[in-house]
Amino acid sequence: MTLKLDGLDKTLPIGVALSGGADSVALLAALTAEGFPCVALHCNFHLRGDESDRDEAHARATAERLGAQFVVKDFDVAEQQRASGQSVEMAARELRYGWFEAQAKARDLQAVAIAHNSDDQAETFILNLMRGSGVRGLKGMSYRRGIFVRPMLGVSRHEIECYLAERGLDFVVDSTNLSTDYRRNLIRHKVLPAMEEHLPGITRAILRSMEVLGVQNEIIEQVVSEASDCENHRGQTAGHSGLLGISDNGPIVVERLARHGFSVATIKEILDHEHQNGAIFSSTTKGYFVLHDGVLHPLPATSAEEIEVDLSQDGQNDILRWEIVPRSDVETLRVGPDTLLMDADKAPLRAILRHWREGDRLAPFGMIGTRLVSDLFSDSHLPLSAKRSQWLLVEITGRGHRGVLPWEQGPSSESAPDQVLWVVGLRSSRHCPITPTTTRILRIKML
Repeated sequence: MTLKLDGLDKTLPIGVALSGGADSVALLAALTAEGFPCVALHCNFHLRGDESDRDEAHARATAERLGAQFVVKDFDVAEQQRASGQSVEMAARELRYGWFEAQAKARDLQAVAIAHNSDDQAETFILNLMRGSGVRGLKGMSYRRGIFVRPMLGVSRHEIECYLAERGLDFVVDSTNLSTDYRRNLIRHKVLPAMEEHLPGITRAILRSMEVLGVQNEIIEQVVSEASDCENHRGQTAGHSGLLGISDNGPIVVERLARHGFSVATIKEILDHEHQNGAIFSSTTKGYFVLHDGVLHPLPATSAEEIEVDLSQDGQNDILRWEIVPRSDVETLRVGPDTLLMDADKAPLRAILRHWREGDRLAPFGMIGTRLVSDLFSDSHLPLSAKRSQWLLVEITGRGHRGVLPWEQGPSSESAPDQVLWVVGLRSSRHCPITPTTTRILRIKML
């Protein structure tokens, strides 16, 4: 039985996750035979009554027979579930790996070896295929991840059983591993055997495909890393972090966006509207991003709320930058969808940034009357997710005009509808326009 031992030093101790099952017993036996000083790490979750205690006793005896130090930890899975709301499997997994990491640090272990094998890899491929995973998921488990190593990924379960028979080593069987109520067990005991029966060699073919996907993933990782470095540099220059360019090669940008928590449907919307400045999309893990010139800019955690904007003086927030400039500079001002210009002496003292609401109306610049903002969205073919999170710069009637105090605006001002000044990045209103008498200009620009 050939193990992969890249990067491991036989003079340094290594932890071995020892359940007492065939795979972990074979791994401990093979590593001690190779001359590694091993520390066998056993978790007792007390989930199977006497069977759990039987596993611990067998693991202890196996470690003693193979000359390995034995360490055991008792866990209260129910308490972990109450604290985290996790399933039994996820709670046990978090406890197990957290303890392994703590033991590695406390005992100066060079790594903790996990006994996953090639059959586990094939099962993982099918599980991730059922979840609709991309390259990153379908490549399966890696040999090394942090302090964890998997030396037996190239060894089949049949080879493991033969090795144990040759060494005269016995093992215990976890009764829950025989139940097909769990999806992985169903694949192990029913799906893969049926596939092998009707398509002999399918498991080997899956493993070969996973090797290819692993190489492809390494290439993608390198490209993504380089792109992230470039974006981080751009972000530092622009005062942002986490910028995401979407003008890369198709498969690369899809992978990068997926890793930032965007769903497949949202990624499609992003790519379909890559030239739509001001469109906002949400990530399941990193919040909101606004699209501008082919780059997704992260929005602050407060983006779901109203953000007050003091227009009485120059300023900036995570979404906009505004300044008051002399009329003499108007010839040098470049105006596009990302910029709003208003007469500074007629513009409101304060405004707010908020998301679009049903019934919002805009008096578009260059047009007579008003239009529903939702109609402007339809004209621009904005996706639903972008509509719901589109920023509007709004003057709230009653919050103060330049030269007009709130109590001077009349009794009906508080109930008047919000006045939309700008559908950010899309369309500006005709309120407070620049005229021949304008002396100062308020320039507001998307970041």
